[in-house]
Amino acid sequence: MVQHHSLTGATGISRLLRLAGSAAALAACGAYAHAATVQLESTVFGQTVKYNQGTVENTTSVSNLGTTEIIGNATLENRAGATLTNSGSLKNVKQFNNAGTFTSSGTVIGQGEYKQPGGQTVLQNGTMAQDSFNFAAGTLSGTGTLIGDVALGVDALLTAGDSVGAMSINGNLVSDGDFIFEIAGSGTAQYDELTVSDAAEFDGGSMLFNFINGFNGAVGTWDVLIAGAVIDSTKLSYSVNGLANGLSWSVVDFGTGLRLQLAAVDAPAPVPLPPAFLLMLSGLGVIGWLAKRRDS
Repeated sequence: MVQHHSLTGATGISRLLRLAGSAAALAACGAYAHAATVQLESTVFGQTVKYNQGTVENTTSVSNLGTTEIIGNATLENRAGATLTNSGSLKNVKQFNNAGTFTSSGTVIGQGEYKQPGGQTVLQNGTMAQDSFNFAAGTLSGTGTLIGDVALGVDALLTAGDSVGAMSINGNLVSDGDFIFEIAGSGTAQYDELTVSDAAEFDGGSMLFNFINGFNGAVGTWDVLIAGAVIDSTKLSYSVNGLANGLSWSVVDFGTGLRLQLAAVDAPAPVPLPPAFLLMLSGLGVIGWLAKRRDS
């Protein structure tokens, strides 16, 4: 087990290299090439690290503070239970598989493919650009931008914002998954918003509107989704949580977005009595008056 690492220049690896330790640091300047597997545990990248072949595997925790490049035929695996935090620049030109937790306040660039078979992706005002994003399962959340086409599987959940916030997709969205939009008020930046530059197509799934922070709704509208076009929104099921009594809700597809609409529930009008019933009541009143007179 290697506790601290400082690699500079071009380094070649032909078998398994395990970088581990409670404070392991890899500071590399130049190309770091390998032809097998690099297994990372509690590793910090501080400057520039490049991988051009084989598999880069995170099994516990990795922090990228500088520039990490997964280029050539290299792939990046963030295993289930592992944490990968990116506050620098991460380049992927082939495949990035995330089954753990990937949190990014930095940038992800490249013409690769981002796949999530499980786990979670959290944007913290970060930007991710890939040819495609495939979230088969797990969670996509936070505030930031995805550049590329996005697919959400039946076991995937998208929730924009951190509490409330905005997420943008510069591409197409095709979804079979679920969505949660949190609403904390009626004003700007008080509710989750999802913007899709191209088409948002729904093959199924659900959409939950969750009222939070003591806000239980008010008469008004919330454009939670804006898209170039909305396709098959009727395949979604809709629900609300935390809505006050006295309000009704509906979801309106206006062609280029989805709008949550709240309206006051009208009090039921009194039901008028039929004339024959009124006549019977008046007759009963007369009979009662006559009986009272006889008794007196």
